[in-house]
Amino acid sequence: MPRRRFTPPSDIEPLFHFCRHCGGDYTPQEDGIEGVCPECAQRLYTRCDECGATVPAADARRPSSGRTLCRECAERLCYTCRECGGLHERSSTDFLVDAYGRTICSSCWDDWDACSECGEYFPADDLEEGEDADERLCRRCAARRGSRLIHPYSYKPEPIFHRAEGEGASALALGIELEMDGGSPERAARGILALAGSDYLYFKRDSSLEDGAELVTHPVSPTVLLSPEGKELWRSICRTAEAAGMRSHDTRTCGLHVHVSRAYFGRSQTAQALAEYKMLALIDRLFEPLAIFSRRRREQLNRWARRPDAPVGNDGWIETARLVHRTARHDRYQAVNIQNEATIELRMFRGALRPETLFATFALVAGMCAVVRDLTPGQLDRLTWYALCDEILEGARRGRASWRRTSPTGGSRTPPRRRAPRPRWEPSMCIIVYKPEGAAMPSIGTLRLCFEENPDGAGFMWPERGRVQLRKGFMGWGDLESALSSELPRDARGLPVALHFRIATHGRVKPGCCHPFAVCKDYGAMRAESASAAAGFMHNGTLAGLDTSPDVSDSMAYARNVLAPLKGMRGGLSGAAQRRIVEATAQGSHFLLMTGDARVLTFGRWVADGGCLYSNESFRGRGRTGRRGAQASLFDVPGWPAAGAWPPGPFPTCGGCALVGECSDLGPWCGDVEEVSGMAS
Repeated sequence: MPRRRFTPPSDIEPLFHFCRHCGGDYTPQEDGIEGVCPECAQRLYTRCDECGATVPAADARRPSSGRTLCRECAERLCYTCRECGGLHERSSTDFLVDAYGRTICSSCWDDWDACSECGEYFPADDLEEGEDADERLCRRCAARRGSRLIHPYSYKPEPIFHRAEGEGASALALGIELEMDGGSPERAARGILALAGSDYLYFKRDSSLEDGAELVTHPVSPTVLLSPEGKELWRSICRTAEAAGMRSHDTRTCGLHVHVSRAYFGRSQTAQALAEYKMLALIDRLFEPLAIFSRRRREQLNRWARRPDAPVGNDGWIETARLVHRTARHDRYQAVNIQNEATIELRMFRGALRPETLFATFALVAGMCAVVRDLTPGQLDRLTWYALCDEILEGARRGRASWRRTSPTGGSRTPPRRRAPRPRWEPSMCIIVYKPEGAAMPSIGTLRLCFEENPDGAGFMWPERGRVQLRKGFMGWGDLESALSSELPRDARGLPVALHFRIATHGRVKPGCCHPFAVCKDYGAMRAESASAAAGFMHNGTLAGLDTSPDVSDSMAYARNVLAPLKGMRGGLSGAAQRRIVEATAQGSHFLLMTGDARVLTFGRWVADGGCLYSNESFRGRGRTGRRGAQASLFDVPGWPAAGAWPPGPFPTCGGCALVGECSDLGPWCGDVEEVSGMAS
């Protein structure tokens, strides 16, 4: 039979009372606090001067009047100054409520002032001078009256959208920020505003400029921007700016930033986080050709628009997108800034006052947005630079209907699923082939294709007897094939093997400049065609800022000045700190490091195929003919500058440049005719 629980009668007084704070027993008092001894009640509790309630002292509020109030009375009778944080009673102190709804006490309101037009209070720094010396206007009233040509950096008016007929609220819109310096910014602003109107653009100060201004447009549809009327307006804007002595491209200070509307990618947080992830990943993958297109110097990119280095997750697209959203929001000085609530900002372009360069940039950004929206992360991961350009050109020929997010009836549409574009090969600059331990060597046909596509010399390395064995300087396919069969151990499957096939970008085409290189400080040892070393190094890409010569390539200079000192640190080249330094100085290149104990470190994104890793896709065959000339194809669509107008590169100075054939290899060095002349001499 189950036991019954005994419930004592409610009228029975307990024999002992214990304090819930100190745990001691006490004798209850008639006016005391239930469950609290008199000592703790005096020490830990207080009485509200307004309602008389006894409350914990920690919860009491003490405004500047000196009274003690409970939380409920404080919320009813007091306000908190948003400037100093002090608590004040409304009945005993003066205060104001500014235009943003913030309450300010009388001790702090000296830094606030009323707008002469609307009468609302604003922080003094948010007010602008009016036409009269003693007149102060808020931004809205100043914009309405047009009292200033160039606004403070913090100026941010309500956006005015400029859309093409039939475009809905979720159609793509671009916001252009074009910095210009020198000359007379007031004269330029006055002339440009007279052309375009304050409902299309406005000007702001920017502390990064020496004596210039930043032109900022309201949101504009790419269809409007790239229409005949839109192009003619921008040609007039550029002419007016140049007539006022303004410069943009040929300065060290000016950039071109393009904001794209988040609503174009979807309204939900998940859709926008996925768009952020895809945009970051695409620009991370294609950063080197985009850096060339951007025309910015490497040091400017590193300072103002760093490579995103999007983190990679293993939990699916959505979770990876959320990871990217959390990590990338802390740094606005990346090529992709996702800190803004309504836009994603692309920051990597160099300023320009040449209309055709601006049109190409607008089309590139709009095309990238359409591709990012329509393709899956997996499809984007297979998209190369030339395939991206083809997508943009195709969209330009169609009038880019996919920029419009809504159907003719105004309802939202789901973009049709599209097949991934056929892969096109990026400018590759050499290829590294890495056969891990336990994998089979690539076929002779694959290796021969790599040599034919990269014919300026080859080499290979493998670990043996605690050292890295290096063989290089094979300038013909037959020599390389013979060396592979005679030099490599018979059981090479159990060893890691790395091969390098070169296209010369720095240094002469000669055996000593071929890869691999011994990691040491002796250039003579690096040039040895048969050597043994503690560590070997291979490189695919280009490195700026190093002291090179015809006999010293950028790879050799990097091995001597960066890798050799790191090798001497504790942990050698495999140490975590050393790896971070290599990653930070890679400049988007692919590196492979091999040590005598058979450790292999790879840096950059690699292509896996048949158990081997490749630093790019030229092992599939890319057809070198026309590879470098394809850079100009983005400028050759109908209605843009005629094909051949700027042969053979994309910018006017390319026509007289002796190094234009190396443009895709050297990176964005060109700034003006003087720089080009200096490079060619």
